[in-house]
Amino acid sequence: MIGDMQSWTPNIASIIEHARNIYPKQEVISRMVSGEVHRTNYDEVCIRSRKLASALEKDGYKKGDVLATLALNTYRHLEMYYGISGMGAITHTLNFRLHPEQAVYIINHAEDKVIFVETPFVPMMEALKDQLICVEKYIILCNQSEMPETSLKNAISYEKYIESGDQNYEWPKMDDDAACGLCYTSGTTGNPKGVLICS
Repeated sequence: MIGDMQSWTPNIASIIEHARNIYPKQEVISRMVSGEVHRTNYDEVCIRSRKLASALEKDGYKKGDVLATLALNTYRHLEMYYGISGMGAITHTLNFRLHPEQAVYIINHAEDKVIFVETPFVPMMEALKDQLICVEKYIILCNQSEMPETSLKNAISYEKYIESGDQNYEWPKMDDDAACGLCYTSGTTGNPKGVLICS
């Protein structure tokens, strides 16, 4: 006998796809690091999330890989939530207020392969980079023209990275218990503890 429960394969990206279908021109407004106000909409956020997911897959990243964000509350960070988790990887949000020792512990413990980093936090990552044993690439959240001089390994601007991504990328099907997000506690006794979030 088969139960009457709804049968479907979840994907976190279905949220942005729904927003795009119902409210494509609804504005997403961000205050950028420069102070500039940036305006986009759900249609564009969805397309750029697909391009990011496609670029990550082309770059060899796959389901279950942990990819970190050291980012502010902007449209790019919104794209990363859907693009990373939507292609099956795990979005690990880092807290820029952490003590460096805890930041190193968290990044290594999570086995972050990529760190998406806001330009003001590049010096912070440069100071820690030699202790980060698993990070393969740093994607700087800026246009190519704003790319800072940096000693970070395989650094590339976000806009350059997603440039060749496929805007018609098809989101993969996920298992019910597939992880999509990772957060760590802070200010607790002992080392920070990771909390894995499922879609």
